[in-house]
Amino acid sequence: MVKTKPNFIFAVLGGLLLSFSLPFFNLGWLVFPALVLLLVFLEIHPQKAFSTGFCFSLIYFLSVFRWFWDTYPLEGLGFENHYLAAGLLAFAWLLTALAMSLLWATAFWFLKKIEKKTSWTALLVFPSIFTWFEYLRTFVISVLWFSPGNIISPDWTAGNLAYNLHTNALTLKLSSLLGIYGVTFFVAFTAILIFLFLEKKQFKKLWIFIVILISLSYFPFDWFIPSNNNTEKIKVAVIQSYIPSKKNYSPQEQLSFFKKQLELMDKISKEEPETKLIVFSEASNFFTNLSLFGNTLDVGLYFNNLFASETAILDNSHIQENSFKKSKTIYLSSKKGVIGDYDKNLLTPGGEYAPYLFRLLDKVLGIGSEELKNFEGLQTGGQPPPAINFLNLTEDSPQAKVGSLVCSDISSPALARSISLSGGQLIAVQGSFGFANGSKDLISQVKAMAALRAAENNKYLIYAANYGPSFIVSGDGKMVKESQNRDFEILTANVVLNKDKTIYNKLGDGPILLASLSVLVTSFFWRKREKKNEHN
Repeated sequence: MVKTKPNFIFAVLGGLLLSFSLPFFNLGWLVFPALVLLLVFLEIHPQKAFSTGFCFSLIYFLSVFRWFWDTYPLEGLGFENHYLAAGLLAFAWLLTALAMSLLWATAFWFLKKIEKKTSWTALLVFPSIFTWFEYLRTFVISVLWFSPGNIISPDWTAGNLAYNLHTNALTLKLSSLLGIYGVTFFVAFTAILIFLFLEKKQFKKLWIFIVILISLSYFPFDWFIPSNNNTEKIKVAVIQSYIPSKKNYSPQEQLSFFKKQLELMDKISKEEPETKLIVFSEASNFFTNLSLFGNTLDVGLYFNNLFASETAILDNSHIQENSFKKSKTIYLSSKKGVIGDYDKNLLTPGGEYAPYLFRLLDKVLGIGSEELKNFEGLQTGGQPPPAINFLNLTEDSPQAKVGSLVCSDISSPALARSISLSGGQLIAVQGSFGFANGSKDLISQVKAMAALRAAENNKYLIYAANYGPSFIVSGDGKMVKESQNRDFEILTANVVLNKDKTIYNKLGDGPILLASLSVLVTSFFWRKREKKNEHN
């Protein structure tokens, strides 16, 4: 390799290149040149691996979470002081990116400690190190923004490079086998292999590998999956809402939202009577408003008369239970009444609970914020989402089961996998982009997560949104249908019910993480042995 003086401008440029691979730009293939560029810098100056890797990572994670600024001025939380809102956002944005960058930087430093001069053994060493530190990174948000209202868990996967490649056929296929950490391993493996081909000037092998990689990226894997003529299909409908994020709504506003929901329900019953599942967005409060504005005794009669045959409705509301407030999804059958429920697991820091760090900062700086003092947060459910039997079909397939995720739950592969493991044939997600004012950046990342969750489980995924597009993703991770507007509207589609489990469903993340850890530990002791031999 050509020796040059260290220049962190290039590390920043590498980070920017990786940032342009984010779903918003739809240039996922840039993950490979960005990582190869970083590997070149690390090879030239291995002693600066940590600082170079940190600069590279910081630029990337600042880009991943730039949608934080779309939540300004935090009106949904009741912030009247715009300076305080901006300060809290800047603090959260920088600290989150810094913490995640430290983990990636440590991974790059560890690589150069083991492989000061990159060799073919790095084909296993680098992917293993990177995969494990990527897994550890998913704890950052729950640890950094901890409070009694949330749980510490490896569920916050935003920024994973698999999402940047969500339209890639090979990525989607790999995710159904090994999950996003299998994709992470593959991305790191590919980058190091390209680097080694370049470093050793094996250009012919490089071009052959690139051709194979591109071919597999567009390969129609679904052609080789045996078709099942007995596959059950049902019609589903999403009732999309357009409710801005506010701390409180007037009775007139609540009534206006409720009337629009009633109109859409009536439209579905008349124009799409064969609909078997209706999904409302997060915090739609339809059942609550139905009891509030209607006659409670007539609620059951309303649903019974709405459809001739059994139809399931999924609604989400903020409900007070004892001394705790929860984001609760209610499963209701038009003929049987309530058939199940689920409490949201992953609560959004700063949006659904006040982290300790926010309160500590408020106290240390002597701000005495009334907004933080009076902030009424939610309590996590703490239990994985169940798959609820919402419909009886035929004798061959007597049950149809659906499981629901709520908004930020979608970032967790484990929560989606639990739906499949409990017999789920369909995944519903109730989300809202209202708190981020319909951020296009956030929407693009959520769509990428939805594609991976659908592909990991080989299940159709229905995303019902507030203040943003609703959409439906097929079991192979491809977008089937998307709403054209953000207003109150209906999105309908025929979806396939699939009870089969993928290899990832059966094995989870354990195999790839254990294999990576084995390589990592072996490399560490091998390095110590080599050092000992050098001294002797």
